[in-house]
Amino acid sequence: MSDEFKLRLKVLSALNSKACGAIAFQAAGISVMGYHYGYLADLVAQYCVDIKFGVVDPAASAEYDHTTDTLRFSNRNLGFYATPSGRAQIIHECTHALIDATHPGKPVRRSDNEFICWLAQTIYSLLAGDSVRRDGDFHGSLFAIASDAIRKRDGVFVVDPQAVSFVAAILRSADALRAKKAGKTVPDIELMDGIRCPRPPAMEPD
Repeated sequence: MSDEFKLRLKVLSALNSKACGAIAFQAAGISVMGYHYGYLADLVAQYCVDIKFGVVDPAASAEYDHTTDTLRFSNRNLGFYATPSGRAQIIHECTHALIDATHPGKPVRRSDNEFICWLAQTIYSLLAGDSVRRDGDFHGSLFAIASDAIRKRDGVFVVDPQAVSFVAAILRSADALRAKKAGKTVPDIELMDGIRCPRPPAMEPD
């Protein structure tokens, strides 16, 4: 059994967890629900989403490529993905995949996409009983929004657009700074391609 297959099992475990299934919010016109993660788990189980170890953007430790439907992780230590930080990373990147899968053909602002993934990760960590950062404007705002989302017991929690704009602006500024240092430009809006299925499954040795 390859390490990448074992990583796929870690991803499936996180997606099928009780904490992940309890996520429910809407932000920037995009809904993120527990059953969406169940749908994504089915796509992962069917190998419609590729999962690899490999080199990612220097500013990140994992990434989702919506053009190839690939989740890529840089840390090859499988034990990391059983830790709170590792599981949170899985949920963050899988939320990128979820947005791609549920909004094919939709233009999505890059900073909104990133905000949604950070919020989903924070909600997941709180629901799982893991500690989360709450220092500074960025993490403090995420913690406050996630706490409000968890406290709402009926219906879907809709994030205040002003809160989305505030946190997204922080993300956009950091993104622009990294791009400038690297001599690159990043698109403000990305078109979701959707996840293409079926993909021939990789053969795994016993």
